[in-house]
Amino acid sequence: MRPWIALIPVVCGLLGSALAHAADPAWNADEQAVAAADEAFFAASRDRHGDAWGDFADENATIQGGHGKVEIRAVFEKLYARPGFTLTWHPTFAKVVGEVGMTSGPYEMHRLDAQGQDLRTTGRYVTVWQRQSDGQWRFAWDGGTEDK
Repeated sequence: MRPWIALIPVVCGLLGSALAHAADPAWNADEQAVAAADEAFFAASRDRHGDAWGDFADENATIQGGHGKVEIRAVFEKLYARPGFTLTWHPTFAKVVGEVGMTSGPYEMHRLDAQGQDLRTTGRYVTVWQRQSDGQWRFAWDGGTEDK
């Protein structure tokens, strides 16, 4: 088990207070780099769907429904294959401590129900990033909470 896994509950608990600083333009270089990785991830996902999710995942990444690049790619290939499915997000918060980064922001998801009606969901996502030995950022954990 990677040591950063134990930080996930703490990071998620601190997220509420951290969001007050989400629009802070004074991100340091590491925070800008992890936010840029998140933006590049989103851009790649628009065209490459599940392949982008597999490519941006760390070897041991975890999402709800999958672990590792192969499973994550497969989960998102199925999602993007659904009629009307789109997923957009944008980081409004970034923090880096050592080799671990976190981004968060709003997301919006669309899919069609059985009658062809658009089902729109919005919420906030959290992505935990791991700096790789080559300096690249790969996500280690990704999840979100739907707006109520």
